[in-house]
Amino acid sequence: MLKKTSLLVLFSLFAASLLLVSCGGKSGSNSGKAPEVVTNPGSNPVDGNTDASSNTGDNLTQTTPPSVTINPSGGDLTINGESVHPSDYNSSNASAKINANDGTGDCVVTVSDDGIITIIPADGSLAGTYTVTIDTGEREYILIIEVNADGDSVVITSISNPSGSSMILDLDDGKFTNTLTGKEIVISEDGLFSGYELIADIKVTGTGGNITVVVDSVTGDIVASGDHSGPYTIVITTADGSVITLTTDSTGKITGIVENNSTLILNLDNGAVSSSGYNLTLTNSISGEGWSLAPGVEVIGVTAAGGVITSINTERVWVNQNTGNIMITGIDGVEPPVGPYEIKVSVGNSVYVIKTDVSGQVISILPGNVLLELTQGVMTYSDNNVLTLAVNNNGWTLSGSISGLTAVGASGNTLNISVDPNTGNFVTDQNITGTVVITFLYTDSNGNGITYTIIVINGSVNSYTAEITNPSSDFDFSTVTNIKVFLNVVDSTTGSPVKQASISLANATAEQSWKGFTDDQGVSVFTATVTAASQTTSIAVAHAGYENIESPITGIGKLIEIGKKIAMTPKSVVIPPVDNDNDGVLEGDDADDNDANVAKILTGSFTFGFEDQYAYDKVVFNSLNRSGMPTGNDADFNDLVVRLSVEEKIDSQNRITRITLKAKAVAALSGGNNSFGIYVNGQKYIMIPKSQISGRNPYCVLAPEVTLEIPFAGGIARNTIGAMPYDPFMVPNGGNAGTDGISQVHLLSANTTYTGVRKGNGYIKTSASTCVPINNFVWALIIPENWQWPNEGTCIAIAYPKFVNWCNTGGNLDIQWYNFSTTGNVVPRQ
Repeated sequence: MLKKTSLLVLFSLFAASLLLVSCGGKSGSNSGKAPEVVTNPGSNPVDGNTDASSNTGDNLTQTTPPSVTINPSGGDLTINGESVHPSDYNSSNASAKINANDGTGDCVVTVSDDGIITIIPADGSLAGTYTVTIDTGEREYILIIEVNADGDSVVITSISNPSGSSMILDLDDGKFTNTLTGKEIVISEDGLFSGYELIADIKVTGTGGNITVVVDSVTGDIVASGDHSGPYTIVITTADGSVITLTTDSTGKITGIVENNSTLILNLDNGAVSSSGYNLTLTNSISGEGWSLAPGVEVIGVTAAGGVITSINTERVWVNQNTGNIMITGIDGVEPPVGPYEIKVSVGNSVYVIKTDVSGQVISILPGNVLLELTQGVMTYSDNNVLTLAVNNNGWTLSGSISGLTAVGASGNTLNISVDPNTGNFVTDQNITGTVVITFLYTDSNGNGITYTIIVINGSVNSYTAEITNPSSDFDFSTVTNIKVFLNVVDSTTGSPVKQASISLANATAEQSWKGFTDDQGVSVFTATVTAASQTTSIAVAHAGYENIESPITGIGKLIEIGKKIAMTPKSVVIPPVDNDNDGVLEGDDADDNDANVAKILTGSFTFGFEDQYAYDKVVFNSLNRSGMPTGNDADFNDLVVRLSVEEKIDSQNRITRITLKAKAVAALSGGNNSFGIYVNGQKYIMIPKSQISGRNPYCVLAPEVTLEIPFAGGIARNTIGAMPYDPFMVPNGGNAGTDGISQVHLLSANTTYTGVRKGNGYIKTSASTCVPINNFVWALIIPENWQWPNEGTCIAIAYPKFVNWCNTGGNLDIQWYNFSTTGNVVPRQ
C-alpha cells in the first residue's frame, strides 16, 4: 500500500488526478482521489439477424445487461489517493471481498485478473447511486458513484481506511481548509517512511457517545476502530490554541465548521451586504489591523433558531478580523445557537433587520420600521401560512376581513400601524427595537369574528393566538371545541430542536386533553378537543434532559388556534438516558418503553344525544299543536344516547398506530331501532347495528358495549385523521330514510363528507304551554360529561332550563347548561 501523498518517491508515486469518464462522454471528478468509471447501457435482442458470426441459433443477438465498470489506470486503482494493485482485490487474494448496492438491492460484481470491476445493476436500470466496498483484508475502500438517466457518471465519495474501522474525518494529506478564515489546518503530518502521525489534540463524539480515534498512517485521515455511524462532532485544539469544532457525516465529509466556539451569522462580501434593494456597508479593513465594524455601525440585537432565542447578549457578537464576517460565540463551553438568525443593526440614523439562514447567508433586509413582514400579503409562522392580511390592488392595502388593527410597543406605548403599499408589510413611522403586540379582528367566511393577538420580534411572528370573540349566528351547538396548536421547541442555549419532548395539554383540573411529542425538527402540531367551558389550561413541555415548562393559556374554550415558540433550559445534571425500544422517547416519558409503536396513549370520553324524528319525517318544529308541543317531536334527545370512549396509541413522531373505540347505547327511547356509526380517516364503521335487542321504550333491552380496533401499519400523521371524536352519526330506524332522503344524523360541528341536512328551524318547549323558536337547530348533540338525558317526552329545554339561553347567545352564555337540570325531568346519573 502507498501513502496518500506526492512525497513518497520510493513507493512509485501515483498520478495527481484521473479523469472520470462516462459512456455519454461527460465526466466527473473527485479531486484526483478516484478511479475511472465507465457506464455501458447494454444491448437488446434484434430480430432477424442473419449474421452467422453473431447468430445464436434463434436469429437473435445476445442480450448484454447495462453495467458500471471501474477501471484501473496504469495498472492500479486510485482510491482516496492510494494506488491499489489488482492482486490486492482480485481472485488471487482469497481474503478480498467486493460488494456493491445500487439503492434497490445488492448488485452482481465481477473482477477480472487485470483488476477491472464490472457491476450489474440489481434492478436492471443503469441510473442510480452505487455504493461499492472493496475489502482487501487489510484495508477497506469505499466508492459512491452516481449515474444519471443519460448514463453520465461521477464519483462523489472516495475514501479508505483500515479494515474493521470507520472513517471519521476525511483529510487531504492530513489537512483541511477552514472556510471561516481561509487558513489551511494541519491535523496529521507525514513522517515519510514512518507514516502519518497526529499532531493536534482531537476529541470525537458520535451518535453513541465518545469515540477513540487514531490517524490512518497511510492516508492521514482520522479513523476509529469498529463500526460507528455519523454524524460526528470533532473538537480540535491546534498548536496556536484555536479551538475548531467540525461536524462530519458517516463518510467523514465535513458538514460544518465552528472556530473558537463561534459560528458565522452574517456572511459579508468585502464588508458589505446587498438585498431587498438595500446596500449596507457594515465592516471595513484597516491595513495591518484587520476587519472591524465600520464607523456608525452598531449591532443592537440578535435572535437565533428562527426567532425562538431572543435573549442573546450583543457582547457575544464579534467581527472576524480575517474575513470581516460577523460571528457569535458560544457561552460557558456550549456551542453557539443555530440559525436562522436575525441581526438588527443601526447604520447612521437608520435601523435594519438582516435575516440570514443557518449558514449566515442573507435572506432579506428589512428597514427598522417594519412591524410585521408578510409574504404576498400572508402572515407566516414557522414556514406555515396562517392568514391573509393584505391584498394587492395596484398597491398593497389592508384585507377587507381585517378591522380594529392596533400595535403596542414593549414599553406599552401605542404605535401607528399601516400597510406599506409597496411591500404589503405592516409598518410604523419610527424604528422599532423591541417586542411589538399586534391585535386585530378577522371576520372569516362563516361570519365569525376572530381576535388575533400576535407577538412580533424583528418583523417576525414569535407567537400568536386566535380567539372567537364575536361568533356568527350560525351556531354549531357543540359543547366541545377544537383548537389547533403549533409548537416549536428548541434548546435555549444552542437553538437546536428538542426532539421527542413530551407535550401535554391540561385543563384547570389537570385532566390531560392531548398528549404527544415534538418530532425530529422540534415541532409538534396537533388539534386538541377541549370543552367549550374551559377557561384556563396550560401547555406542559417535558424532556429528561431539560427543566419542565408550563405555559398557561387563558380562555382556551374560545381559542381556535395558538402558535408558540418555546426554549427549554438544559439541566445541569443529566440522568443517563434509558430508551429500551430505541424510539427516541426516554423511559418515564414513554407510555410503553418496550414498544416503539407506542409512546403516548391519548383517551377521550364523549356522550351523544340523537333525535330521529327530525331525520326521516322532516318535521322541524314548523307548527304547534293544541297542547303547545311541536308537531312530530319532543326534542328530548334520548332516541339514542351513546357513550363513546376513544384511545389513540401514538408513536414518537406523533403518528397514530392504533385507535380503539368502545361504544355503548345507554338509552334508546325511540319508536324505531336506531343504529350508531362513526367515520374515522374517511372509513365508515357501523358499531351498533341495532340499539335495541328486544322490547320497546322505556323498557327495551339495549345492545352490549362494542369494541372496534383500527390499526394503522407504519402509523399515520395525527392531523390527517381529525380531532376526537372524529365523525359519529346515527342511522334512524336501521337506515330507512324518509321523504327527505336523510339516512344519517351527524353533529353540526363535525368535519364530515356527509352532504345531507344537519340542521333546521323550529320551536322547542320551555314550559307546559310555552315554546320558543330556535334557529338552525340540530338533531345531534355532543356533551363532554356523564350526561343525564331528559325523561321520555320531556323537552331538553324543560330538563335543562339554561339550554335556550346557551343556544340563543351562540354558546357565549350558560356554557355549562348540561350541569343544571331540573328535579324529576332527567334520568338518574349512571
